[in-house]
Amino acid sequence: MSISLCMIVKNEEENLTRCLNSVKDLVSEIILVDTGSTDRTVSIARDFGASFFSYRWNDSFSDARNYALSKAAGSWILVMDADEELEPEDRSALIALAREEDGASEVFCGKTLCYSGDRADCCNLLVTMNVRLIRNGKGYRYVGRVHEQLSGPEGPPRMTASGIRFYHYGYLSSQIEKKEKHGRNIALIQKELEDSPGNGFMLFNLGNEYLALGKAEDAMDCYRESYRTLDPAYGYGTMLLTRMILCCEQLGRDEDQARYILEGLRLYPRLTDFEYLRACMLHRQGKLLKAVRSCRKCIRMGPPPSDMNSVYGVSSFKPYHRLSVLYEQLGEPELALRYCRKAIRLNPRDREAFARMAYLLFAKGCTPVQVKSSLLRLSDKDFCSFLMLSDLFYDRRMYLEALQFAVRAQKRAPACCTAARYDEGVCRFFLGQYRRAYRCLSRTPDVRADSRAAFFRALCSLVDPSAAPVETDELSFGLSAADAAAATAFRALLKGEPCPILSKNRKEPHLCADSIFGLLEILLRGGLLNEFTKAVQLLNQIDDRGVLIRLGKLCYRYGYAELACRELKRSICVTGEIDAEGLSILSKTLAAAAKG
Repeated sequence: MSISLCMIVKNEEENLTRCLNSVKDLVSEIILVDTGSTDRTVSIARDFGASFFSYRWNDSFSDARNYALSKAAGSWILVMDADEELEPEDRSALIALAREEDGASEVFCGKTLCYSGDRADCCNLLVTMNVRLIRNGKGYRYVGRVHEQLSGPEGPPRMTASGIRFYHYGYLSSQIEKKEKHGRNIALIQKELEDSPGNGFMLFNLGNEYLALGKAEDAMDCYRESYRTLDPAYGYGTMLLTRMILCCEQLGRDEDQARYILEGLRLYPRLTDFEYLRACMLHRQGKLLKAVRSCRKCIRMGPPPSDMNSVYGVSSFKPYHRLSVLYEQLGEPELALRYCRKAIRLNPRDREAFARMAYLLFAKGCTPVQVKSSLLRLSDKDFCSFLMLSDLFYDRRMYLEALQFAVRAQKRAPACCTAARYDEGVCRFFLGQYRRAYRCLSRTPDVRADSRAAFFRALCSLVDPSAAPVETDELSFGLSAADAAAATAFRALLKGEPCPILSKNRKEPHLCADSIFGLLEILLRGGLLNEFTKAVQLLNQIDDRGVLIRLGKLCYRYGYAELACRELKRSICVTGEIDAEGLSILSKTLAAAAKG
């Protein structure tokens, strides 16, 4: 038994080490086909002893992947992308599959757990089935420029489903933006549709790209066209209906949404996802008791079939979490707490459930010590749990508690605590411990290299020069050009000096506006009103008629209603600009003042 890992890569220095570490001891060779890397991908591959092949990109993922397959010498081929990793608990199961030398199965699928959104969080996890293990020398090849599919000598192969799990990080927001995936994929899909008009699978994929770009109407057009030729046996059928339901919600088409949910329940009666989507719809419509019954049905239905694409948690922690929200709205706080606890026990990594538990406990009248103790009992008490709890208390502006959990995270995993050191430094900043914050944010090279840490270090030295007196050049170390300009100008204002010009181009406010508002938010969060008043002068250089509205909303978010009201009124007087949210803030503030 031998396994060849075959991959196609381009500029994957951020992901490649994680991927190869997860399988390096299981494979007999690593085949990497590179389509034009300009970063450290090649050197990382060679550190792992990979066989490395350059390939001129020709707008076809299938061609590149088939080239990789042609170089494999093992009896089995393991197919992965660089932004994936194998679940450590499933290593032995993968080896067991590859030992079936005389078995009837020639192609095995595994579960791909795809993260989406801003972070790798199991609350935003889609489970799909993808080809992972292919018996070599049987004539299998990939077809299609993008979203390529495996084909055999006699057409689509017979595939055997396995429970082996692979985590996929490629659809996190940061990865998509960095690789400009949507534009590339749309162009390739359109070429496929030129060759094969009406291809339902490609129309489904095109709809996905439009939906990710926020173009729900265009996405729905593609989905409807794909749906016309849908065979329920197609692997993408469940996801097509799910995406159509989500589109209908975004477009406010309640009747269509209900119709597609019923269609999903009819075609795929064992798939819990459609019942959960019905619960969400009923909840959004204010039909709370019906939503409760639907959530309970999700729990009774149990996990979806293992060979079908599904959203992670639709039969476990997700309906329990929603039941917690529903029962709070129904005036049953104890039931809300009970179901929130159940959600956490089923998924101890559920940040939203922990945040909800904290909210419910504080609403009940619990003290910070009691809340902290309750959350700690429910957590796994490991590095990730402590870091999550630190973030939770930080979001509630409870910096002492957040600091305590950040320190505990460092003690639990000293070798991998860059994020925890950063959290500790930021908490100390907001606690007014500027010297200790500066030292913490300068402690190790990995923390020093973080641009966010650099910004807080600069603020430590500006707010309290005794924390770390630095020269202007040192002040800018590690900062982006916009952040450095904002910090340097802020320093001048604190000294009572004229404010230097931030940017020569006043017509491009985005160059410095985000950095200035980042500075202002930190000062407000820290209660540094004198410094905030001086920093507001930086906005005079931003040529944007909406800047005062944005400032008013920021003040209101941090509890400074009078400041918010003043800036929103100034926006109306100076620019004539106001929006619905700004008007709402003015109305609430003025009403509260009248009552007072």
